[in-house]
Amino acid sequence: MNPNTDALIESLFIQFHSQCLKKNLIDDNSIFIDGTKVEANANRYTFVWKKSIQNHESKLNENSKALYRDLVEEK
Repeated sequence: MNPNTDALIESLFIQFHSQCLKKNLIDDNSIFIDGTKVEANANRYTFVWKKSIQNHESKLNENSKALYRDLVEEK
């Protein structure tokens, strides 16, 4: 992973965690780790073309922004 991406994800996680604590959505007293084992269902024929992802990425970003705006407006 790119070091810049790693630092960004860490920063976002810390901010997200802080916001959840401030809003009393989580509490810091207990931490549970789920040990569920899930069988992988991938083989060499299950893949997604890179160009397909790139073509749909902008639409996904637009949908994400619209969803975020809707959530903010509901407040």
